[in-house]
Amino acid sequence: MNRFLTLGMASVGFALAAVPLTQASLSWQAQATEQTTAETQLPSLTNLSELEFDIEASRSFIPEGLSQSDNPSEGGRVIIGPDNRQPVYSKAYPWSAMGQIVGFMSNGSGYTCTGTLVTDNIVLTNAHCVVNPRTRQHSQRIEFHPNLVNGLVTHEDDVAEVTGWLLGTDFVGWNPDEPSPDDWALVRLDKPLGQTYGTIGFSPLPS
Repeated sequence: MNRFLTLGMASVGFALAAVPLTQASLSWQAQATEQTTAETQLPSLTNLSELEFDIEASRSFIPEGLSQSDNPSEGGRVIIGPDNRQPVYSKAYPWSAMGQIVGFMSNGSGYTCTGTLVTDNIVLTNAHCVVNPRTRQHSQRIEFHPNLVNGLVTHEDDVAEVTGWLLGTDFVGWNPDEPSPDDWALVRLDKPLGQTYGTIGFSPLPS
């Protein structure tokens, strides 16, 4: 996980998006899976048009009145012990465009991932944050919590529901010893959170 996506004005490496996207992988068409329609409540889409995502129009956007910062840990807490990660405590842009994916599986279990707003209502995350690579079961429900700091969102009303997704892989033939080069997903939200928290313009790496 040491590759970068071109997001907006700079190549920014986020934990969620450290997989190479190419024009070829963006044209990926969903393969048939063992999962039946009855087992999932959310639509798995097959192309960018169904997702209503115009990649050519994607751009970085900083809402009026939202401050900017180069320090993701400003206003943060002390980390006890060694930790090479850099936690995000800033509410300034571009860190405001990052958030937490909260997923719920059919057996009642839950999980969390990271995601980044790339348009008003589309978040870039990993495919394994939508589908379990081992069982190939899709999440029953997914929420996006924008700019989560110390486990809290600025406004509870800003928690959005995912209404559909486009996956780079369904993990057919997945090798757990090797990271999938297509482990990416674009998920569509039911709220235009990018208008409040900003967006980081998206473009794929050349194939």
